[in-house]
Order: sequence, then structure tokens, then C-alpha cells
Amino acid sequence: MPPNLIEWLGGFKRENPEWSGELGKELGERGTSVRRTPLYDLLPKSWTQSRPFTFGNTIFVPKGSAERYGKTNEDIIREEIGHVQQFRNEGLIGFLGKHIWDLAKYGAGEETYKHKSTHEGYHSDREQFSTLMGEYFSDKKK
Repeated sequence: MPPNLIEWLGGFKRENPEWSGELGKELGERGTSVRRTPLYDLLPKSWTQSRPFTFGNTIFVPKGSAERYGKTNEDIIREEIGHVQQFRNEGLIGFLGKHIWDLAKYGAGEETYKHKSTHEGYHSDREQFSTLMGEYFSDKKK
């Protein structure tokens, strides 16, 4: 089966900023960009909660998210890798369709993190987290 667009674009190396550290360099080799979110940073923190997010092969890390969550930038980036793999597995339309369904069903708050069947569920499901990380860091071509 041919790769979907997100998976295909993930085959191109990217340059990541110095603040993303060694993990950022490795992700760049695997076709993932790490970026700040200047427009997102202009919104009130009460709306965004400095929450990182992923779109396709790009992980967006707002300024202040590491401090807000008591983690390093590398920790924040590592937690988002699973979403990159979900995009690669499901494609853009598949991912967005499921994500919109999850939000409609459970709401946009913390509730989506409690359900294993949602995209956010892997954050608290160590088995699902390990599977997605294994797929992402696998050097086997599908």
C-alpha cells in the first residue's frame, strides 16, 4: 500500500532549532519539525494553557509550556511524538476526522485524555504510548 501524504512527507529530513536539543536533531532526521508557535503565543493563556500540539509532521511547542507543565522542552517534544505517528498511520483526513469525533464525543478538555480510544488516550496508556514510539523510531520501511 502506498504511503499517505503525511507518511510520505515524513521521509524528508528537517532542520530543527537548537532549543529542541539532541531529540530535535534525531526527529529532524526522521522527518519531523519542531517549532514555536508565535501566533498561538499571542492568544490568552487561559484559552491555550500553553499546550503543545502536533499537526502532521510538525510538533508545535509554545513558549512557556515546559515551565507550565514542570518539564523540559525535550519532555514536551517526546510526549508529542505519538501524535506524529498517529498522523502517519491515519493520514491527514483520517486523523482529523477521528480527532473531531473524539472532541465532539468527549469535549475539548481533559476528558479526552481519560479514554484509551481517543488520540489523547495514549498519554496515559503506557502500552499504546510504547507502540506508537516503537513505530516512530522503527527503521523498518512499511
